[in-house]
Amino acid sequence: MTRESQKIKEREHLEKAFNLLKIKYDVLYDKPEPPDFIISVDNKTIGLEITEKYRKLDLEKQSKELQSSIDMFPS
Repeated sequence: MTRESQKIKEREHLEKAFNLLKIKYDVLYDKPEPPDFIISVDNKTIGLEITEKYRKLDLEKQSKELQSSIDMFPS
């Protein structure tokens, strides 16, 4: 994956995560790393590094983990 396509994917993950969590943010820094992004949330500056995790596919376990994550952020 090229650096530009990786950066696009990282921004998509950032946007998706913060939109799902309904957190408003501003990107202050979006240049070659580290970190991937420096963002501002509620007047606090945060450095954010996007990473990928690879593991074996275990649908039952993933389903329980997903439900647990959903339960942490009730609507």
